[in-house]
Amino acid sequence: MQATLLDTARIDREWEAIEARLQPAVAVDPDYDLIGLYGRLLDGSALLFEMGDGAQGLWVVSLDEDNGLVAWTTAIAGKIDGGPKARVAAIRSAVRAFEETLKLAGVKAHRICGRDWSAILPDYMPFEGARNGLQKDLT
Repeated sequence: MQATLLDTARIDREWEAIEARLQPAVAVDPDYDLIGLYGRLLDGSALLFEMGDGAQGLWVVSLDEDNGLVAWTTAIAGKIDGGPKARVAAIRSAVRAFEETLKLAGVKAHRICGRDWSAILPDYMPFEGARNGLQKDLT
């Protein structure tokens, strides 16, 4: 699974298409706001990755330095070919690959919130303070 970081110029230029792709992921959380996300992507407080190798997805990550560097996945949107088992396998593979990238960047923990990913990511522990929050120590 390949992840490409999108720069702010591309995000700004392609926002209408990006917004449409992110809408289904953001719609499940009434506290998530696409206009606010757009601002965070442009000011660098959130990062947007485009996933390749058959995933055709977008992955939104924010970084928090309160207790060491923590990466927050706040939205994942896209399409994965295949049935349910293929999608679960692809998501797990993508998350494992992304965790390796985060470790190399010095990230200490990965948190995911929004949709309930607990059945797909059984090695993540519940995390209080975020809707359906899950966390994994990367140290």
